[in-house]
Amino acid sequence: MNLVIGSRLAPGQRNASHPLTPCPHLPALFSFPVPSPPKKAPQPPATEPLFLYFFISLFLFLHIHKLRIIRQPNQIHRADLAGYLRERRKRLLLVCAFLYGAHQMGITVWVTRYISEYLHEPRWGAAALSCFWLGITASRLILARFRPPRKQTILICHCVTAAATAAGVLSGSGSIMTACCGIAGCAEGPVLPFTLDIACEWEGERSCLGSTMVLFAHYTGFIVCAPAVAFVIARIGIRSGMILPALLSAIAAVVCARLIRTGAGCSARR
Repeated sequence: MNLVIGSRLAPGQRNASHPLTPCPHLPALFSFPVPSPPKKAPQPPATEPLFLYFFISLFLFLHIHKLRIIRQPNQIHRADLAGYLRERRKRLLLVCAFLYGAHQMGITVWVTRYISEYLHEPRWGAAALSCFWLGITASRLILARFRPPRKQTILICHCVTAAATAAGVLSGSGSIMTACCGIAGCAEGPVLPFTLDIACEWEGERSCLGSTMVLFAHYTGFIVCAPAVAFVIARIGIRSGMILPALLSAIAAVVCARLIRTGAGCSARR
């Protein structure tokens, strides 16, 4: 969905730090804990939320295609991608986006199973995932009203997310892990909007290129992290696998710090 919404950024649009649309809030709506039916009763797959998500996505895609892509074509060529990757600051920003997406998917896919099966506290499993997405939603809505320094905010968010995730995993408690997921969600909510804002500002009139590259890196992190966590769980253990998202956020903080230094160096040379 965010890939579709990213294409809506008009050329020259600089403010992408507002909540990205209702799309990031949908997981919070669909992840509230509900009473489980008896084990002997058949459990049909819950397809209604999937169909709802699909039709909303289809409607938004057709609407955007009609209003934006036809009227203002903004094609991206191979030369544009090569030119984008030549700049060190842009490569660092893409690494940050990749690590953020990887952390987010590692929590989303594995936290419920970790709490329910490893910690044997199933009542906290779905609650932890709900707190995580509600935290992301709340922080995006709140910080959209302010204009904090973007790079410094992203750095602080990654640091808090890494610390909260690690503390929750090492606590061995479902309730503490749920609280830490809420803290991590609140901390990392602004990361993607601010990253998109920076990328679009750097590209100026070619804001579509910046948003596309950032979202591509972000969703590549989605694809890579879940099987990576599964590999670590199979080889070492589930607790070690759950530490991986915290480690990814810590690495993202280091990369973001280098991005800030790179930007300061460019400003000094000017």
